[in-house]
Amino acid sequence: MAEENSLHKRIRERLKNLEGYAGLPHVKDEKRFGTESKFGGYLDSRGYATTGIGHLVSRAEPGSKQFHRDVEKFNKDYKDIIPNLGESYSYHNLNEEDSNKLFNKDLEKHLKTVRNKIPSFDKLPSDLQVELTQAEYRGDIVTPHKKPDGTIVKGHKWVKLLNEGNFGEASKEFLRNKEYKVSKERGTGVHKRMEDVSTALRETGEAEREIGEEKQNIWNKDAMDQIKEQSEEQGKRDQIMNLFRKRNRNQSWQN
Repeated sequence: MAEENSLHKRIRERLKNLEGYAGLPHVKDEKRFGTESKFGGYLDSRGYATTGIGHLVSRAEPGSKQFHRDVEKFNKDYKDIIPNLGESYSYHNLNEEDSNKLFNKDLEKHLKTVRNKIPSFDKLPSDLQVELTQAEYRGDIVTPHKKPDGTIVKGHKWVKLLNEGNFGEASKEFLRNKEYKVSKERGTGVHKRMEDVSTALRETGEAEREIGEEKQNIWNKDAMDQIKEQSEEQGKRDQIMNLFRKRNRNQSWQN
């Protein structure tokens, strides 16, 4: 396996702290999944069965027929990277090694989505790249959402603002979110996670503004230096011309 790059490492460590490693309650409905593992199944903030580092297994009620179908699909879909997946070893009791294998495969998919929706992603500061990726894991970048009038919107306004380079407004718009408000009222951790994304957007905007002002100052200084040089050069030309004219007048008087 190729050496993991620094961005991937940072994203993995960030998501470890946000997802399955945060001590969330585990799904306990299935004895056949074996002993619980801190790398295995847990319920995310929406109550969905999740495993490893933020990998959604099922949105269905644990123990339901649909839940079992989703688990069987998980076992089938990831047998290529975790060959021993089956009834005795599944999402519920993954070890750390297999959890990381699953993360690496998921990350490729999530980064592809982020880059598709945010073309400038690879040019953004690494802190913002990490936060945007964790936002994508939550579904904050592409998940369709319903407006107050009932219409379904496939894109998010904050993403549009970001792509326009308006980081400050994107930061504010990101938190205009029902789930954020509910989390804050109930005291869950989701609102803090969302605030981290908002903060990264705002700080990037502030940095971009400072860089722009610095560039403008440099341009202004360069322009003034250039004008000064031109002025000095013009002064030298004027002096030479004045000497030339004075010499010609002296020669004319002598004749």
